[in-house]
Amino acid sequence: MDDAKLVEIWKGKDREAAATAFRTLYARHWARAVRIASRFVVGRGEDAAQEGFIRVLKSREDVRSFKAYLTAAVISACLDVQRKKSDLLIALAASLPEDHTAFSDRPDDPKLRVSVLLIRTLVQSLANPQREILVDHYFGGLTVEELATKYQLLPRKVRDINAKALQVLREGLERIFSEEVES
Repeated sequence: MDDAKLVEIWKGKDREAAATAFRTLYARHWARAVRIASRFVVGRGEDAAQEGFIRVLKSREDVRSFKAYLTAAVISACLDVQRKKSDLLIALAASLPEDHTAFSDRPDDPKLRVSVLLIRTLVQSLANPQREILVDHYFGGLTVEELATKYQLLPRKVRDINAKALQVLREGLERIFSEEVES
């Protein structure tokens, strides 16, 4: 049975038939969803794929092409995972004290020292206004509108600058970790 017929059954009133149809769609598209997600979020592909399926389930009435809707939902879930990772990185970097030993029972831990320095270096390497907007937004708690007023920019420009700063941080980490794996 093709996807269109399964979607029709899934949207129908018969709950048992709908559940069976969705299980069939899930089994048919699971591997592809994981492959797509794994391209975007290394090590979290299955989580993002699962989230994509959940989003499809929640939007049942809007689904016309299961494959297309699932692909969009998985990519959206991947972007959310990346955004959360970026937010965590920025929060960590901003909260790090100058004295890295405050984070460890072992102040001489070289891995901790390198991690703190790495994150600080990446954040400090951002050009202004990227760094200032990033710090004010994530650590100062300013909204996009408040940042736009402060820096005399349009809100869209603030979002673009913030997104670019996060991209630079991600690329820096990916470059460093890929070099570490190759070593």
